[in-house]
Amino acid sequence: HNLPPPPLRAFLRLLLLSCEKNNMASEESPNRYLSCRWKDAPSKEVAISLVMDLAMLENAKMFRKPVQASEAEDYYHGTEERMTSWNTPVMCLDHMLTKAKEVRYVPDDGDKSLIPCLIEQDFNMIIHNACIYNPPEHEVNQEAHRLFRQAKPVFQRWYRKMLNCKVCHSDRMQEGNPLDICDFCCKGVHQRCNPSPKRLDAQGTHPFRDDEAWFCSSECQQTFREIEALHAPPHGKGGRGAAKSRSALSSYAFHTRSPVLT
Repeated sequence: HNLPPPPLRAFLRLLLLSCEKNNMASEESPNRYLSCRWKDAPSKEVAISLVMDLAMLENAKMFRKPVQASEAEDYYHGTEERMTSWNTPVMCLDHMLTKAKEVRYVPDDGDKSLIPCLIEQDFNMIIHNACIYNPPEHEVNQEAHRLFRQAKPVFQRWYRKMLNCKVCHSDRMQEGNPLDICDFCCKGVHQRCNPSPKRLDAQGTHPFRDDEAWFCSSECQQTFREIEALHAPPHGKGGRGAAKSRSALSSYAFHTRSPVLT
């Protein structure tokens, strides 16, 4: 058999060694080498990139701008248009982009791994507010559900790049010890780091998914359910207002799933 020339053989040996090294590293910690670029990136760049990923989703355009008071007279609490009439924060994708540019998604301790969690909380507020103000049969309510489903893989990708356990602060994952993500605070917890003796799976159905919700604490569960209880019932009975052309687009919490990382 004819062998490749010596320079090519040397290159192929280096390539093989590199692949073997990466495979070994991947088996040890599949998240570590995928996430190194973004964990080292400036916080502002991380936040803007994630918000822009969300803004590019197919159903995102309807939720880009804040609700116009002239189109939804009973949407806002007060004249500053910062809170809804049901006392949740007003949120839209433009507001999220402004916060990202102003580096307001970085916690006081500077932990960049929490940036996706904080962004998801605001994104979820968009979804919740849309479902509080508009009954299920309304277009805005239905589009919010679609946007929630479209955003799930986006957050999953970013959690694989960035997320650490809020207890041990590690991104390492082993078989049988995945990172579960809370459906309220969106923070990750290793199953073995969970202060509860076991996962509390029977916590009720998630309103935007066809599976069970999971919460890392009773406080997160209670707050989430209180907001869910505000959702408008069918046919506008007890709803927050007349369904106009694009009524509500600020909501409380969108969530991926748990476990999201294995």
